[in-house]
Amino acid sequence: MSTGDSTPEGPPFSLAKQPPPPPPSAGPAWIVVPARVVALIVLLPLRLVYDLFVLVGRGIRAVWNAFVGVLAWIGRLIGGVLCWIGLAVYRWLLAPFGRLLAAIARGLGALLNFLLIRPLRWLAMVLIVIPLRWVYRVLLAPIGRGLVWLLVVTGRAIAVLFRVLVIIPAVFLWRYVLRPPLRFLAWLARGAFAVLAAVAGAVAWSWRLVGRCLAWLAYVLVVVPVRAVWRYVLAPIGAVIAGTWRLAARVLRPIGHGISVTWRVCVGDPVRAVRRTMREAARDVRLQLRRTFRGY
Repeated sequence: MSTGDSTPEGPPFSLAKQPPPPPPSAGPAWIVVPARVVALIVLLPLRLVYDLFVLVGRGIRAVWNAFVGVLAWIGRLIGGVLCWIGLAVYRWLLAPFGRLLAAIARGLGALLNFLLIRPLRWLAMVLIVIPLRWVYRVLLAPIGRGLVWLLVVTGRAIAVLFRVLVIIPAVFLWRYVLRPPLRFLAWLARGAFAVLAAVAGAVAWSWRLVGRCLAWLAYVLVVVPVRAVWRYVLAPIGAVIAGTWRLAARVLRPIGHGISVTWRVCVGDPVRAVRRTMREAARDVRLQLRRTFRGY
């Protein structure tokens, strides 16, 4: 019987840091030790070279980013200065000069219009346009109306002559000379077409009859023998071959299973153990390098 002052029996409590439990065995020593040696000789230098290239690349990238930032700032500064200079030149030099040139051009244009263009237009109106209008009204318009009337009368006369000399004889020739023999030829053509259609129908019927006869002969001479050979010769042989193949598969299945198990035990499992050992050795090397260079 225990009292309230008694303490439970057990191991004493310690504040000291306990060492981590040993890692589980990754495989037999004859596999693990060579794998660790290979990892230390091959993977460690490669990892060091890789980390060196990573650090160099980061430094180059930082320098390049700084250089590009400085160039961009200088470009923006120069662009702002040039833009301000161009705006000032346009506003205080080019724009007033352009307005001055426009005013001078408008003045010269008004002066040229008053001194040259208007007098020339008046002279052209007096010397050219008014005489041409008079010539058109007095001479050209009557002559044109007379020519039009003459052309209309001549056209009507030519139309009457063409009707009398061409159209009426052509109608008479068609109606009483060409049409009757053409109608007779058309009747002959329809009769010949009917005869050809009847002959074509007879040929088609004969061809269908010959085709049916040939189809019946092919059925009797080819299809029936082939079907009999398949049903009474090839199908039984195929069934025998299929049964033999199924029986052989049932006999050979345990042998194949034994071969697969032997391959897994002798080759597959050792290969997987070696790969696992190599991965663990590489992980240990990386952890050791990380603790060495980074402190964690």
